[in-house]
Amino acid sequence: MKRTATILLLFVLLASTSMHAEAIVIDGFYQGKDLYVKNPTGPKGVGFCVYEVQVNGEITSDEINSSAFIIDLHILGLDIGDPVTVQIIHHDDCRPKVLNADAVLPQSTYEVTSMKVDDSGVLHWETRNEMGELPYKIQQFKWNKWVTVGEVQGTGRMENNRYAFQLDAHSGRNIYRIAQRSNKGKGRYSEEIVYQASGQSPVTITSSKINNSIAFSGSTHYEIFDEYGRLVKRGYSKEVNVAALDKGRYYINYDNRFGESFTKR
Repeated sequence: MKRTATILLLFVLLASTSMHAEAIVIDGFYQGKDLYVKNPTGPKGVGFCVYEVQVNGEITSDEINSSAFIIDLHILGLDIGDPVTVQIIHHDDCRPKVLNADAVLPQSTYEVTSMKVDDSGVLHWETRNEMGELPYKIQQFKWNKWVTVGEVQGTGRMENNRYAFQLDAHSGRNIYRIAQRSNKGKGRYSEEIVYQASGQSPVTITSSKINNSIAFSGSTHYEIFDEYGRLVKRGYSKEVNVAALDKGRYYINYDNRFGESFTKR
């Protein structure tokens, strides 16, 4: 089961012969940065709140008896992208604060070293310099916008990584790119690649009048919008049931066609 790079603030009750305690647990990947902790005073104003720090199950030698301290991940011999679980164990009547908990969240740092589409319509790409497991989204430019058509999980490794995804191209000229979004929400995109689908006939609407269904000449992805621009139906099919739609004018995107109109009678 893949590790999920999330920050978990868990209140874990630890049994002890002398005290009860809680732990802040931070789960992520080493990004070459240390963690900074604000450490309030302990119970009844004596000592400090934190009394133990563990990284990947091992007690650290960090100097924690101060109002602020650093969890030094650099000295632990971790490689960039290595999984990291930090436990900050503290008294239950106070709470420390990790000032930069996002320092162990994976960032989108990949570099695409090659990208191509083979004769079978499979997109291949290679990357390096990944820092943590983040998914790659395969996007296609169609219907005047970028549409996500698939997803492949990244490995998070710094060395060369190889990926593949079977494309479902429409007729004619297809444009694709790879996208990845970091945990801070910032998107990064590869250069575009063009793929010409050979031997694939354009899809057309074969229905002369549209009452209860729309028939295509072949299976295709489609989107239907009402006259106010609201999406009312989408999918992949050779025939679309539109019996439930109100009568009126609609707009449809399908195959490589954009913004065609029809009237539901």
